[in-house]
Amino acid sequence: MRFTGTRKFHEGTRGWGFWLGDLGELFTNREHYDTYVCTRCGKIEFFLEGLGEEHRGTESGQVT
Repeated sequence: MRFTGTRKFHEGTRGWGFWLGDLGELFTNREHYDTYVCTRCGKIEFFLEGLGEEHRGTESGQVT
């Protein structure tokens, strides 16, 4: 598995942002996940950002 970066995921509707602009975005929940992809089959795995990184081998960009 190869580390492909940290991604932000937007939870819920974007209605608040539509009605209230940038102020409405303060009420939406965003989660950050570290993403890894298998270079053979394309499988993607998500991990909580900053949790358990020492066990994933992110220094080399590879996960066992």
